[in-house]
Amino acid sequence: MRVGPKVFSLYPGENASDVKNREILNNGQALLVRATNDFEKRKAGDVYIVRGPTVFVPNVFETITRRFDAISIAENEALYVQNNDTSELRLVRGPVSFVPDVNEDLYEKSFSQDVYTALNLPAQPSSKALVVNLQKNEVLCVKDLHSNTESFIKGPDSRVIGCNETIKVVTLSGGVPKKWATNTKTATVSLAPDFCEDRMTVRTKDNAVLKVTLSYKFRFVVNDETLYKIFEGDYIGFACECLRSGIREVSSKYDFEHFHINASQILCNKLFADHTAVLSKD
Repeated sequence: MRVGPKVFSLYPGENASDVKNREILNNGQALLVRATNDFEKRKAGDVYIVRGPTVFVPNVFETITRRFDAISIAENEALYVQNNDTSELRLVRGPVSFVPDVNEDLYEKSFSQDVYTALNLPAQPSSKALVVNLQKNEVLCVKDLHSNTESFIKGPDSRVIGCNETIKVVTLSGGVPKKWATNTKTATVSLAPDFCEDRMTVRTKDNAVLKVTLSYKFRFVVNDETLYKIFEGDYIGFACECLRSGIREVSSKYDFEHFHINASQILCNKLFADHTAVLSKD
């Protein structure tokens, strides 16, 4: 191989191959090179990476397979990467400029349809790691698929979902009145006071039928050891069913006129006697 700039003559029996250009690599650029024959410490079939900044001149036994730039990963971001030899997955976190090894490729991870729905994301695999941002008093349940264990992250925080992790989704009754048929899916649960509205039909002692709309504020009274209970079922549907049953029981003990005028006070005294109740002026 002759490296230019140079002028030379061929000796008897020599033939010249095509002229190859030098590859100028800046910082963050790389070449994937394959050896087509044994030379020096390389064996035929070896694949290796030449990283910049450098000037690379391939010899007659080297073929450039691919040229690529480093991938910039910002802070609080990450990429899923798979080893093609072992199928092992790893997470590359930023901030960093990342160049995959010769036996690595980006891995497009997919989640269940429930996860995409709960996070309001398009249902398509991506090599960019899923990041969930939690507000104050929000909780996220992350499940490790290998160890089959769950961990709970409280906000304010930002959580990168690992290669072997997924998110536990809670399905809650929705609509007004609350019904399972109109359920909603959520990945984060707010521990702070939240509001709920429900509607039901009740019957008084004198057989009058009333439609009752109930609006109330609730919060979770849990600690780190009992957080898992929030993600075990439809707590909205359960709470609404309990309140409906209690309201129907209470309304059946009063006649229409008395219950209609004093419904808010009666229900607060009977159902929320041990809690602080604020009566609506409506």
